Amino acid sequence: MEELIKYILNKIVDHPDDLKIESLQNEESVTITAKLNPEDMGKVIGKGGKTINSIRSLVKILALKDQKRFNFNVESLNPETI
Repeated sequence: MEELIKYILNKIVDHPDDLKIESLQNEESVTITAKLNPEDMGKVIGKGGKTINSIRSLVKILALKDQKRFNFNVESLNPETI
């Protein structure tokens, strides 16, 4: 799932070098957090949240196949760390 999210986000963002993906997994759930350049947040969220919801839908299908709950979060990187 991490690879799919990274691939999709790399195609959307203007600063792919700043993209960081973190994953936490246990027996019941998977939580993936994407940390982005602040300038890319609007592109990833999309108008009315359509882009982020589409990404969540795609990855949720994979999670259902593995019978796990799925959470996908997007955070802005601290401008000082870029």
